[in-house]
Amino acid sequence: MSLFTGILQSQAPPKQDATSTIQTLCLRLSTSTLLEDRRAAIQGLRSFAREYKETVASGGLRGLIGTLSKDAEDVDTIKVVLETLLLLFVKDESNPESSEDIALWLTDEFTQKQENITVLIDLLQDSDFYIRLYTLQLLVAILNNRPSRTQECILTAPLGISRLVSILDDKRDAVRNEGILLIINLSSGHTDIQKLIAFENAFEKAFYIIDSEGGIDGGIVAQDCLQLLSNLLSYNVSNQSFFRETGCVPKLAKLFEFDQRDVAPYAKDQRDTNVQYATRVVRLFVVPGGLGTAANQMAFFNAGILHLMLIIAFSAFSDYPTRAEALKAVADLIRENDVLQENFAQMKVTYLDPTVPPEVQIQQFKPDDMCYVIEGLLDLALLTSSINAFDARLAACRCLESYFAGNQPVRLHFLNHAINLHMNGDPSANILTCLINLDSDSRGDPYRVWLASVIFLHLVYDDGEAKALATSVTEGDAEAGEEVVSAIQSISANLVAALEHNYDPRIIVGYLMLLCVWLYEDSPAVDDFLTEGSSVQSLVSAVKQSSNSNVLVQGLCAFFLGILYEFSHKDSPIPRATLHPILASRMGRDHYLNKVTKLRENPRVRDFEVFMEVPMSRRGSGLPDVFFDHTFIDFLKDNYSRILRAIDKDPSEAHTGSNGKSNGISAEMLESLKTQLEEKEEELSQLQTTILSLEQRVTQEQHEVQRTKEVATAELHRQREATEVLRRKHEADATAAAERNRAAVAEIQRIRWETEQAARENMALKRRVSELENELKRRVAELDGQLKRKVAEMESLMKKKTAELEAEIDKTKRETNLQLRMATEDHQAAISEVENRVKRAEMALNEAQIKEREAATRAQTAEAAVAAAESRTKEAVENVHAADQAVKAANDTAKAAEERAMAAEETARSAEEKVKTASDASRAANEKVTAAEEYLRLSEEKVRLLEESKQVLEEKVAAMMEKVRAAEGLAESLEEGMKEKFRIAEESAKSLEEEMKEKIRVSEELAKSLEEEMKEKVRAAEESAKSLEEEMKEKLKASEEVITAANSKAATAEERLQIAEENKRIAEEELKAVEEKTNIAQEKAQAAEEEARVAKEKAVAAEERAIAAEEKIKVLEESAKSGDGKAQERLHAAENTAKTVTEKIKAIEDQLKSSEEEKKKADEEAKKARANATEAEQRISTAEEQAKTAKKEKDDVQTQLEDLLMVLTDLEEKRKNDKERLKALGQEVSDDEDDDDEEGDDEDE
Repeated sequence: MSLFTGILQSQAPPKQDATSTIQTLCLRLSTSTLLEDRRAAIQGLRSFAREYKETVASGGLRGLIGTLSKDAEDVDTIKVVLETLLLLFVKDESNPESSEDIALWLTDEFTQKQENITVLIDLLQDSDFYIRLYTLQLLVAILNNRPSRTQECILTAPLGISRLVSILDDKRDAVRNEGILLIINLSSGHTDIQKLIAFENAFEKAFYIIDSEGGIDGGIVAQDCLQLLSNLLSYNVSNQSFFRETGCVPKLAKLFEFDQRDVAPYAKDQRDTNVQYATRVVRLFVVPGGLGTAANQMAFFNAGILHLMLIIAFSAFSDYPTRAEALKAVADLIRENDVLQENFAQMKVTYLDPTVPPEVQIQQFKPDDMCYVIEGLLDLALLTSSINAFDARLAACRCLESYFAGNQPVRLHFLNHAINLHMNGDPSANILTCLINLDSDSRGDPYRVWLASVIFLHLVYDDGEAKALATSVTEGDAEAGEEVVSAIQSISANLVAALEHNYDPRIIVGYLMLLCVWLYEDSPAVDDFLTEGSSVQSLVSAVKQSSNSNVLVQGLCAFFLGILYEFSHKDSPIPRATLHPILASRMGRDHYLNKVTKLRENPRVRDFEVFMEVPMSRRGSGLPDVFFDHTFIDFLKDNYSRILRAIDKDPSEAHTGSNGKSNGISAEMLESLKTQLEEKEEELSQLQTTILSLEQRVTQEQHEVQRTKEVATAELHRQREATEVLRRKHEADATAAAERNRAAVAEIQRIRWETEQAARENMALKRRVSELENELKRRVAELDGQLKRKVAEMESLMKKKTAELEAEIDKTKRETNLQLRMATEDHQAAISEVENRVKRAEMALNEAQIKEREAATRAQTAEAAVAAAESRTKEAVENVHAADQAVKAANDTAKAAEERAMAAEETARSAEEKVKTASDASRAANEKVTAAEEYLRLSEEKVRLLEESKQVLEEKVAAMMEKVRAAEGLAESLEEGMKEKFRIAEESAKSLEEEMKEKIRVSEELAKSLEEEMKEKVRAAEESAKSLEEEMKEKLKASEEVITAANSKAATAEERLQIAEENKRIAEEELKAVEEKTNIAQEKAQAAEEEARVAKEKAVAAEERAIAAEEKIKVLEESAKSGDGKAQERLHAAENTAKTVTEKIKAIEDQLKSSEEEKKKADEEAKKARANATEAEQRISTAEEQAKTAKKEKDDVQTQLEDLLMVLTDLEEKRKNDKERLKALGQEVSDDEDDDDEEGDDEDE
């Protein structure tokens, strides 16, 4: 048995491994010509693609890609190819042949050739579910591996973006959702693609999908659509404007109108995520400093989004991350917008008790319990102690910051209100109370003090008035014996206590941030802090501490000490001379520099933006790792170098703050300044007149500035009107483009329907053609059989008839030949007898000529003989006629037989023609099929051209919208530039006034030089005005001469025009006369032709008669040979008749020649008439051109005259303005100029 098994195994073929099988399948795929063979090879590769990815990819990838275009019409094959490619892209961790390099290599193979991506996009036109789904998944895989290259390929592909966006309309959820993911990845970071997607109505489609999924309560699909909106709108001003102008803002607002009741946990998580994504979309429109932020803020406020955001933020059913996102959106919506800030302060929200957890808030939720939004924000920021609420508390702080950002009145009102509440002991949330009263609750919640410090920091940042107001706050009643303590002293005491008792670093950092910003460039506040010397000692000790020290705290303390030294002076409670040794010696210069440098290099300062972007969910347990505010970080980075170098400055050196006030001045400098002040006061009394003149100059400059403002305002108004016109035009163009787009889409759909209909008709036609071909073959076969049978019958019948006819013809021929032979013999006998008699007559005639006397008798005998001969001749002729009749009868019989044979041949020929007709019908059907296919191809070409024209139209619309936006940006930049110029002009006027007060002597010299310069300018202006006036007079004279010449030219042109019109009229009359002559000549020619035709007919008839006469003459000559006189007379009569006919023929020919000559003359006259008509038309066109030239010259002269008059008027107006300006400056105007003005006025009158 084993021997038998071994023999079978040895005879079995060798086993193939997977590699050789894959190679065989790849070879079959690339070389097979039959579709079934290629499909089988692809199915085999698919079975190996999961386990042998690298082998299949290296051998069969190009064949698979080629099959996509080669077999695009076969759905089953394309489906298998796409499945195989997807298996190659999927990474399998357990498979050693699966790696990211294979996916990258596959992607490069696809993206290296543009047509590969185009083929995939073309496959999306197929309505098959799996082909669309697999194609989208394949494009997503390619896009994830090579984003930039794939984006360029899709952007370059014809109608690539349009076909991808159209997937959003697919009713099958799986295909649509895959299309959303593809467009999200495609639109990431590519502005041009974002614009194209937006102009394909992607916003409307996204909102439609969100609504169909249940709005904001929808699932992951609604989240993907919101992510798509975020990608399309991110830093894309064009798409944001398009979103706003197409009415999508109300649709976005509608998403936030949802029921605030609590829902199931699985649904609530998704809804909160969708709300956060939607609020991020809102924030994209109101980025601080953005180009269209102001317009977007007003649009969103009018749509009610600000109110809806507050409802979500203060809803007990919203968790803290959702509240934080809503409050961030509110902060961006009102930032630096005075109108919205005022409206925001008047809004009310639902009151939520900040001291209870969220679960209790839901139970206690009362929608009717309202409070002002500012109070609600302060409660959320300062009184909520939950760690999970930090993001919401920080967002509330950002809202308050945005509330008074860029609005000093609001800032001062808020600060005054906080001071009043604190002084009155109000228990509500108050930033000043939190900062001054550091109780146990504040120590347990370190972010309460930190957030209060941040809010207060934004109130006093870069605002001297707010700093002064805050510095003036004190506590304690001096009359009651209480110690009066300022707010700065109370805060410094809390800071010292926090340093000594090692409170949470966030409390210390909050106090230090506030004090650094508050005391910077504010010497009174520095003096207030230095009143308590122990505070400085505590700060120095904190910096020098080496154990259990916090780098941030030590760095901030050193930085704050640098600010104290930089802005102190010799009269401070701790003078600069005392403070400098404390910093330089006790603390140490190197130690100071080290701590400040480490603070700047700390990751929380250096990488502040990165730390702040980490959400609460990713920060871990415990307190958040947040220590600084973004405004303080900017402040620290901007002033780091100055404070770092402050310790190296000399204590006696004076420092001046940004407000121009001295921070510390030495006594010697003060004395010198007093001496200079006395000298200036003495000089001041002597230079009052100069000051008055300078004030006049300033007033004049202000008037100039005001006029410039008015001109700029008018120009700005004009630009705005132009912008408004462009906007309306753009809206109209956009509406028209949308209509054309819809019409084009409808036309494309119609053409597609027609194409499909044509395809269906083509298929039906092909089926009909195949049926007709089968029917035709069957009929041809039947006809062929019938024809063969009939041909056989006809052949037999023809043979039979032919035999009969031949026998009958032979019999008839024999009889006819016999009769003909007999008649011929009789005829020949008669002829020979006649000839003998003629000979005898000739002999008799000869004898008659010799013998005249015997002529009469012999003539009678001859006549009798002739009569007998004639009778015999007649009998012979009758016999010949009878023979001819018999021959004709035989011929008729033969002809009838021939006709029957011809009829049979005609029947055969008709049968052949029917066969030809059938083949022609088949050929015509094939031609119809070809024509239908050509029509289908032309329809597809038309669809493609329409789609290309649609894309070109959309690009034009996009370019037009870009131009409109550029015009709006130009108008806004012009407005900003004019505002900046006005501000610079006002600042220059102020600085000029201060400079005049400080430098009086220099101003006097400047005034004198300016006065001389103004006089010189006045003289130059007068001279220029006079020269300009003379020049204008010369130009006026020249213009008058030009006008006179132009008028003469115009008169000449009019005369030439009249002459040309007269010539035109004469030429038209001549043309009419020539046309009449031409008509007459043509009529004569026709008459001559008719006469010639009649003459020709007569000539033909005469010729026929002449031929007949000649024949008669011959007969008579033959008969005349018999020798009688009557024959001679007849002969002479025939000759006369012939001569007469010949003469008539000659006369007719002469008449014909004359008619032809008349026709030639008429043709020559017609040619001359046509030449005269052509010459007349040329003269008419020349005259018209001369008239047009004359009119044009006249219009040009008139235009030049109007331009000269306008220039003269402008110059005269300018001259008057110059004189009025000279008079306003106090300069004299010469009497000649006044007289000229009066004369000009008289002339005007």
